Amino acid sequence: MVAAGSSTTTRPDSPSGRRSRRARRTSRRRLPKPKWKRPDWQGLRTRWSRGVDLVHGALATWPVAEGVLGSFLLALGSLTPAFLPRASQGGDLFRWTGVGTVLMLIGTSLILHGWFRLRPGRHATTPDGRRPRYLPVLALWVAPLLTAPPMFSGDAYSYAAQGSLMNHGLDPYQLGPAAIPGPWADQVDPMWLTTPAPYGPLSVALQYLTVAVIGDNVYVAAWAMRVWAMIGVGLLAYCIPRIANRLGLDPARAMWIGVLNPIVLLHFVGGAHNDALMMGFVALGLLLAVRRQLFWAAIAIGLATAMKQPAALAALPVAVLALRPIGDEPGPARGWPEPRQLVAFAWTIGLTVATFILVSTSTGTGFGWLRAVNVPGVARTLSPTTMLGGGLELLFGFLDLDRAAELALGTVRSIGLAIAGAIIVWLALRVGSRKPMTFLVAGLFAFVLGGPSMHAWYLLWPGVLVGLLPYSEKVWRVAIWLTTFWVCYAVADAAFRNQAPLVAWLAIAVSAWLLLSDERQRLADRVRTRVPEPEAVEH
Repeated sequence: MVAAGSSTTTRPDSPSGRRSRRARRTSRRRLPKPKWKRPDWQGLRTRWSRGVDLVHGALATWPVAEGVLGSFLLALGSLTPAFLPRASQGGDLFRWTGVGTVLMLIGTSLILHGWFRLRPGRHATTPDGRRPRYLPVLALWVAPLLTAPPMFSGDAYSYAAQGSLMNHGLDPYQLGPAAIPGPWADQVDPMWLTTPAPYGPLSVALQYLTVAVIGDNVYVAAWAMRVWAMIGVGLLAYCIPRIANRLGLDPARAMWIGVLNPIVLLHFVGGAHNDALMMGFVALGLLLAVRRQLFWAAIAIGLATAMKQPAALAALPVAVLALRPIGDEPGPARGWPEPRQLVAFAWTIGLTVATFILVSTSTGTGFGWLRAVNVPGVARTLSPTTMLGGGLELLFGFLDLDRAAELALGTVRSIGLAIAGAIIVWLALRVGSRKPMTFLVAGLFAFVLGGPSMHAWYLLWPGVLVGLLPYSEKVWRVAIWLTTFWVCYAVADAAFRNQAPLVAWLAIAVSAWLLLSDERQRLADRVRTRVPEPEAVEH
């Protein structure tokens, strides 16, 4: 018996005492330090050798070499007044404007023709009888363009000017580049000199970071904007084939139609547009979603939205794919959202908005972009609503209906946005829960067509994702036709700016001939194989 209030003690020589001493000694022992693992140099050399072999094999394929030559000629032809900084125009080096424009036409034609011949199902093979891998092909075609000035658009100079505004302590959401007269404003299109930045907070922050690092050199700063675009293209090249594989689709087809596309080369790489990084984040979000990592997928969509706001449409397919990571079924499939899909969507929207707010507050830019949402509509582009409204404006002006002419453009644009919004809502309610990728592609396409402004790189929002839909020959033909048209338009526009109208008409003729040749080849492939080429993927 132990007296009340007394404490029990363990004798040192008892078994329990020995165990307690061993436990204390063990707890005082230091954990063994992890052994440093030497790099697997042999594995790295093997992978490097394999990559070099893939590049060499691709270069030995004529369509690939054709595209490399085209990229080189395009980069050389870009040294013309259409793309160079205004301060450098008129120098002795650039008296050959007409020659440079012709080189640009030849280069883009070679890229377009090589792209046609590399289409999945065509018979372009390496010397060892294999099909060239599209990733090394993309790297080979991109490399020459990295040395060229920003092409087919002056947006990179606007990015640099907006970054310089922040570098001078000014708010790009309140002031335009005209607030800093000099070389920075000189390179900006006069249309955008007094307009604030219409981009998201992450985009403006990256512009500021670029200028802060580069310093007081407008040309190098504009060229360096391509770094962010290349990160976007790299994300697309990494994510799109892997998403296709997860959805039961052909990764090669998705890569060919969406990433190796000539419009990606001309505008995402050549033009250095921030849309590239926006769509790169969207692709990353979709890849994380099909891997059932909804939290990180929603954050990726939030970053994409912080680049440009249309990326918010990807929140719905991210939520649906995280629950059911399979591809869209061919044919019509409609249905109302399920309760668990609504919960996942609410969770995704919440994380996306939280990420957007966090980026806005941490970068110090706030929500000034709300005041600039109408800025893209300042330009008269090939947007259907702008062309229709402009046509009515001319008609009413001819009929001396001044008030109607004044209201025509704005009214038509508002109606177009309302129709696009109604289409997106209907797609979200009736299609998104069953065919999330169809919703995203169709929704982005409706937004672009119904918006007040449309550029070739806007069509890449849905365009880079077309390969993630079930194969449809009609959809692919429309994508190929649009690609050919916008390649032709880019060259023709540059030719007119270089005062070479003959080259512009020649570009139209060459593009039409290349498209007709591809159509003839497609029909010949169908006759030879007796089935549509390429075959639809069943899943």
